[in-house]
Amino acid sequence: TSEKLAPNVSIQMCLHARMIYNPSVQDNDWEIVQAWVDESPERRKLLWLYYCFPSLSATSGQFRCFPGFFGHTVVKYMARYHAAGIRGLYYEPSYLYGSRRSALLDQVESLVTWKLADDPTVDGNAYIDEFFTRYYGHAAEPMKKFYERVEQIYADPANYPKNQGHQNEE
Repeated sequence: TSEKLAPNVSIQMCLHARMIYNPSVQDNDWEIVQAWVDESPERRKLLWLYYCFPSLSATSGQFRCFPGFFGHTVVKYMARYHAAGIRGLYYEPSYLYGSRRSALLDQVESLVTWKLADDPTVDGNAYIDEFFTRYYGHAAEPMKKFYERVEQIYADPANYPKNQGHQNEE
């Protein structure tokens, strides 16, 4: 608030996109986005999305995490980002043991993120359906049901201790 930024300065906001089970974190992230949109409507705004959790917490803490599936939320968030004027993004994918990154743990989320980043007018939920059909063939329906059940469990704030950050071993 005390320094005026030059017009050629871009803003990259780091958001906890995968912490969908924590409404206060999501509300805070969105307030940050809105503050920059309000302060600098014409300024180039970019995102760094932390898709690396919960796997990064698990690999650091040497425990196995519950899968952080959130593809349907990605569809909603990408629409909000586009409406806010976000025009660029980077995401940090999930981690495997030894600090190796792996897009394999984020296949649905990656597909939806990049398809909607390329064309925000497409139906992201249709891409989710297409993913399961093309990836799993005859097993598409049970695999999609499994994914959606895990997504539902992961997103439910009741499954996390109050005011918890990322997953822990418990």
